[in-house]
Amino acid sequence: MTSGPTNELPLVSIVVNNFNYERFLRQSIDSALDQDHPRTEVVVVDDCSTDGSRALIQGYGDRIVPVLQEENGGQGAAMNVGFDAASGDVVIFLDADDYLYPQAASAVAAAYRDDAAVIQYRLHLVDEEGAVLDLYPRPELRFDQGDVRQKLLTTGRFEGTVTSGQAFGRKALAAALPMPADRFRISADGYLLSTVPFHGQVIAIEEPHGAYRLHGNNLWSAVQNRAAGFRRSLEHDADKLREVRAQAESASLEIESDPELRDYQHLSARLGSLLFDRSQHPYPKDRRLGLALRGWSAARRSSFGGMPRLMLGIWFLGTGLLPGGMARSFYRWRFESDARPKILRRTASTLRRVLGKK
Repeated sequence: MTSGPTNELPLVSIVVNNFNYERFLRQSIDSALDQDHPRTEVVVVDDCSTDGSRALIQGYGDRIVPVLQEENGGQGAAMNVGFDAASGDVVIFLDADDYLYPQAASAVAAAYRDDAAVIQYRLHLVDEEGAVLDLYPRPELRFDQGDVRQKLLTTGRFEGTVTSGQAFGRKALAAALPMPADRFRISADGYLLSTVPFHGQVIAIEEPHGAYRLHGNNLWSAVQNRAAGFRRSLEHDADKLREVRAQAESASLEIESDPELRDYQHLSARLGSLLFDRSQHPYPKDRRLGLALRGWSAARRSSFGGMPRLMLGIWFLGTGLLPGGMARSFYRWRFESDARPKILRRTASTLRRVLGKK
């Protein structure tokens, strides 16, 4: 990419979205400014923070393009105004609690094509101090790539990653924005991944090019607490599916009836809602065994490798067949490693080493 004239390289805009993340913000902005790609611009959107974020942003002067919101509108609104302020051929939306490695923009630019809608790459999952915990998504989960519209039409979702691991071609992004910010105040990448791929190709980069920080104040993590979190996840799925249907109708494409019932992630949240608070579960006709059997089928069609795919299917069957208390414990084992019996933790660790995934 660096052999030709610099002005022939794609311009990469990195849009940092911030709300009250002063303690992480400097590292995020500095990581965007420290890219080795020669054509990079940095836009920083502050969504009406009440901490010291604005003073920090103003200290960067003309090294960045600041966008200071007058009212808090959420992540979706920040992405809308950030895109308006950016001029890049490719746009990376970087959450202010995450950060990029220096080669991220050059890797994205090298992968960029005129028909690119989404360029996605793996991230390192890190703790609050930046210590690496794992790869995200884990390597046993294969990215979807190419024309993923059929996957969206049949399951409502394709295998991607979180906001900071995604870059978007400007033309495809312009066809999808602005998003309805009131319905996507958090996890706005769900809107982007439900709409932008209808306007181009998905390109996958296997190497990690940034860090996804896991901490107690992640907006999405904060609502992932048992039944209320599951219901919020299901509402978010309904919002995303509404956008998929709209894109399908606009493109005169046929969408499957109830595609979410072919998506193992949706079925997982649906099982959790039913298991942990049946009285508030939004689908009164659901039964655990029925959801588990659908989950088994969805697992078999998933993008996991052989052994992880089998383990996911067994997990679904266990949550459907075991008695209530045991099923709730079995459910937790997938998401909370500390809740697993030691023998399961050792077995999982051994399997990952044998499979060469660690």
